[in-house]
Amino acid sequence: MVIFLNILLLSLLFLQKQRTSKRVLLNKLEEKKREFEIYKNNFENRLNQELEKSEAKDLIIYEQSKSANFRKREKKEVFDIGFLIDNLIQVERFHNINILYTNSFSLSLYSYKDELFQVLYNIIKNSQKIFNQNEIEEKYIFIEVDSKDENIIINLKSTIGKIEEKLENNFFNPATILQKKSKQTDNTLYITYLIIKNTLKADIKISNTQIEYKNKDYDGVLFSLTLPKT
Repeated sequence: MVIFLNILLLSLLFLQKQRTSKRVLLNKLEEKKREFEIYKNNFENRLNQELEKSEAKDLIIYEQSKSANFRKREKKEVFDIGFLIDNLIQVERFHNINILYTNSFSLSLYSYKDELFQVLYNIIKNSQKIFNQNEIEEKYIFIEVDSKDENIIINLKSTIGKIEEKLENNFFNPATILQKKSKQTDNTLYITYLIIKNTLKADIKISNTQIEYKNKDYDGVLFSLTLPKT
């Protein structure tokens, strides 16, 4: 009987010790969880601060490039979009890219001519970069211009293949550029976005699209730029 009681007592002590160990372990896990949350929050705060600094730097770069590289125009002017696009295609001579602009009618715009030229140039140069990186042989860019209500819409379709879905809404986002270092985006595109938003007061949307040309289908990307007429 005494032996049985001793065994029972030892069993109870063992169970008590096990419960205590589990509580200690759970407390340690909770403590580690809290430490992780603190670390995570600190990391996210630092990342946001770095992104804000990056955006500020990009704004400075944009202002510097505007004064150094653009033929700085302080005033808007009326110009023909077709003439601007023809000039872009003929003067720049993008290597081995077939750029097709087929609008048969003329559309005028009251805006910043040089800045719009730079935006279209940067988008085409980005396509050229992707063509070369991905060794795409059939390099086509289609440009269409239309008028809707008080806006001019410039659609630029490029046969660069599809982009990742999550990039469609973040193509010009500096966080995408910093975190992913994507081959499909770079800082030049973010500067382009600043020009579109801050100078041209316009909007741009990016989406995957199918392009049909000469009875052949291509995976591509649509850059749709909407500008106010005045």
